[in-house]
Amino acid sequence: MIFAMFHADIYHGEFMTTCSMRRIVPLAVLLGVAAMVSHGGCGANADQQAYDQMATLRTVEDFEAKVVQADRPVLVDFYATWCGPCKRLAPTIGSLAREYGDRVDFYRVDVEKADKLAKAMKIQGIPAVFIYANGSKQSGIVGADRRETYAKALDKAIEKMSQ
Repeated sequence: MIFAMFHADIYHGEFMTTCSMRRIVPLAVLLGVAAMVSHGGCGANADQQAYDQMATLRTVEDFEAKVVQADRPVLVDFYATWCGPCKRLAPTIGSLAREYGDRVDFYRVDVEKADKLAKAMKIQGIPAVFIYANGSKQSGIVGADRRETYAKALDKAIEKMSQ
């Protein structure tokens, strides 16, 4: 509908008329509000960006060096780009990375690009989120869960590292 209004205005030699602006602005505002509500508000974009900026692991050697030998807790998210639950979980993990990033390392593993690592870790379902402390797995959550579940597991790993 917006395309048709722009097209009609351009066809008549005017770029934008007042009449078409009155129709476009409320529609644009309505669409913007609907997009914010459906994506969880403005913070959701920052959470998705935090997830997208997380470092990736691709090899067993990467995993050994960055997870097993880490001197602080580590969260590793095993995912696939085509996985719907993985996509829904990504902003949650990003939110945790924003909150816990000063105390926990966050990594993600695309199981299709790092299939040898996924096989070595015996990943059978995704999303799979594992939390490590002192080089050993403290918890593993397969499937998408509530944010609180991951936060509690991170708190336990942080506490374990401080002992």
